[in-house]
Amino acid sequence: MANWQRIREAYAAGKGTYAQLARKYNVNLSTLQKRANREGWTSDLQRVCNEVATGLPHRIADSLLGEAERRARLQLADVDRARGFLAASTPDGPAEIGHWVRAARGVADLERLALNIPPPAHERREPEPPIIPGQGSVETPPSPVAPATPEPPPQREPRDPKESLRLYREGLG
Repeated sequence: MANWQRIREAYAAGKGTYAQLARKYNVNLSTLQKRANREGWTSDLQRVCNEVATGLPHRIADSLLGEAERRARLQLADVDRARGFLAASTPDGPAEIGHWVRAARGVADLERLALNIPPPAHERREPEPPIIPGQGSVETPPSPVAPATPEPPPQREPRDPKESLRLYREGLG
């Protein structure tokens, strides 16, 4: 009769695989596997792997959250600097008012990005053209309108097979 306690302890200590232990203790491999599965045997290596695998997603998630929080703090610091700059500046004319309003919208957009907040539906807009210092507002050219339906390719008259062969040989067809 096999000493199952000794086999289990050897497996738990990592002294061999099921097949190696079955040969060493003169036990049928399938019997050993069935008993180990039924009783839930684990080796030290499996236990360590399970512990690492169980804790790893949490550690990765914590690391990623920490990185996201750090980036959000840096972005919010940029928002604060931009707000300070806007508060200290005063637009001198209509062209500068447009630049100032765009800059204020950009600061609001940056803050939403830092806090991962989508813009409200009424504020969703197409990206604005870049601000070029020393120039007024930049007009965007109208987009070309595509034709409603493409024209079909021209129809060719069917050729006589002999004429097609002659044109092919001459390099014209």
